[in-house]
Amino acid sequence: MDVFTNIRFKGYKSFSADNLLNLDDIKPVNIFIGKNNAGKSNILTIVETCFDKNKAHSTSFDSLYIGIPLAKNHFNFVFDDPHYEENVYYEYAKKSIGKTFWFDVKNNRKINSNDSIYERSEQNEENFSDMAEYTLEKIVNNINTILDKWVFRKLSAERNIVPESGGDCRLESDGRGASSIIEIFINDVEHKNLFIRDELLAALNKITMPEYNYKSIDVKRYGSSWEVFLQEENAGLFALSQCGSGLKTILLVLLNLLIAPKIKGYEGKNICYGFEELENNLHPALQRRLFDYIYNYATTRGNVCVFLTTHSHMAINAFFGKKDAQIYHVTKEDNHSDIQKIKDHFDKVAILDDLGVKASDLLQSNGIIWVEGPSDKRYIKRWLEVFSDEKFEEGKHYQIVCYAGKLLSHFSAEVVTEEEMKYINMLTINRNAAIIIDSDRKYANDTIRATKVKIQEEFAGNNMFCWITEGKEIENYLPVEAISKALDKNVEKQCTLYDSFSEYIESSFTSFKHNKIEFADKVIPHIDKNNANIADVRDKILQLSKAIKRWNNIKEP
Repeated sequence: MDVFTNIRFKGYKSFSADNLLNLDDIKPVNIFIGKNNAGKSNILTIVETCFDKNKAHSTSFDSLYIGIPLAKNHFNFVFDDPHYEENVYYEYAKKSIGKTFWFDVKNNRKINSNDSIYERSEQNEENFSDMAEYTLEKIVNNINTILDKWVFRKLSAERNIVPESGGDCRLESDGRGASSIIEIFINDVEHKNLFIRDELLAALNKITMPEYNYKSIDVKRYGSSWEVFLQEENAGLFALSQCGSGLKTILLVLLNLLIAPKIKGYEGKNICYGFEELENNLHPALQRRLFDYIYNYATTRGNVCVFLTTHSHMAINAFFGKKDAQIYHVTKEDNHSDIQKIKDHFDKVAILDDLGVKASDLLQSNGIIWVEGPSDKRYIKRWLEVFSDEKFEEGKHYQIVCYAGKLLSHFSAEVVTEEEMKYINMLTINRNAAIIIDSDRKYANDTIRATKVKIQEEFAGNNMFCWITEGKEIENYLPVEAISKALDKNVEKQCTLYDSFSEYIESSFTSFKHNKIEFADKVIPHIDKNNANIADVRDKILQLSKAIKRWNNIKEP
């Protein structure tokens, strides 16, 4: 985002004038989670004020600053000079690049003198004050020019799409104008109807499938109004006005992201979006896909920024830990709102407690893959990447959990009798489960331990994936080519399925028993389709892939 990375403010509505709050490390996507009336909507007003000069004059707040990391383009009055190193302002510019310039929005976008980026002690010139003032004025002018290239668009929590008479190409924050814009873009040759019938429809299906697959979108005139119609596969047209508000929310988000930038007056502009409570009347699966779409849009389009308010815990799963997203927790106590950036698991727990979400209420990863140890987890994840045609995301499509070898005897996938209640039931942890078990066989005709056979039968009885390895352990499937490249040694032969892998690798990697994870991390980058197809590994991983697709309602091609 080529404007600012920080916002500081105080004294606006529920935010106290005694406490300067800081929104730091602003990302392309910024999420504000908290209870109703915690002050989330007020933050969107603060952000809008940063981009709107008229709102800056009319909105009552105590202080509002934006922190802008200075770059070379802020000093074009210096660096546009072919002999800039001789420019009298060159030293000021050179020392300022990379520093944060605090821009006072409240006072007609003038810099607060107390936040000067310069330190007088570093300067020897007698006319320091005049030079600094001139430099600051030039920077402010440049920043104003950059800010003028941005516009703020809001989608309010109260929104709808209704039949309209048409004519106006405007989209209001409550959804007014949506039907008219769709009509104009479909019927007006100048706007090329492919924007709606191709681009918007494809995006809609990306979010709604597999539950809903729309074949077409159109408009029909009834009396003086235009009505939007959708058609599902193998079904007739139906009026959008008769649909639930969740579908209308998705369409309004897409109209803002895909069509609004094409409206006259928005072309060539960078857009900052403020979305309020998109989760209203949306199924959790649709929430996740809508959040994913917004994230991918904001992080691939460039110079797009999204501020999103929500009281849905689904947003935590969707955005936490992503490089270009930041989550803030908004709380309110004694009528004063506060903001905290979410940094770790304990901060996440605090949000859930604040929202009244019980641990048992959380929507978990769509399935769990149980493995013996952490190194096995790495190999399974790599084989899924190599053999599956889907790009699964760990933590979303599946989660890998370790059961720690011999402790498997304490687990069960089927609790029937009181006696069996002593077992840890895997299905109460997640109803979608798969398990991978080392056979520990030293010979092809060795007997599998009764504990492992019990788990295999229970998983089969619940139509769930269980793989007892053909080989002795997971490591017996590692290709010698990958091992040789990882260790930068010529390992002469492939480990057989029933060899002791620790003995096999001892001469090449002496610390294997104590450093299985280190070894795995070395080998994994060198496992690929050309060397990984050993024994039954490919067939089993493809079966596992089918199970993961079933957990996530991903249709087979």
